[in-house]
Amino acid sequence: MNLLSIMFGTSMLVAHLLPGLVIGVVLFANGCALIYLMYILLTLDKMVSQLNVQ
Repeated sequence: MNLLSIMFGTSMLVAHLLPGLVIGVVLFANGCALIYLMYILLTLDKMVSQLNVQ
């Protein structure tokens, strides 16, 4: 996750460092990582709510 953020930030600060296709791949990977983190948070929320019911 940190590597994706560093790659994206660096590509935005320095023009023409990475080609457009690579930036697209980095953005896609970043989006996938964020969706996976959201899935983990939702799963943990369900687990906590099940523990509170019992």
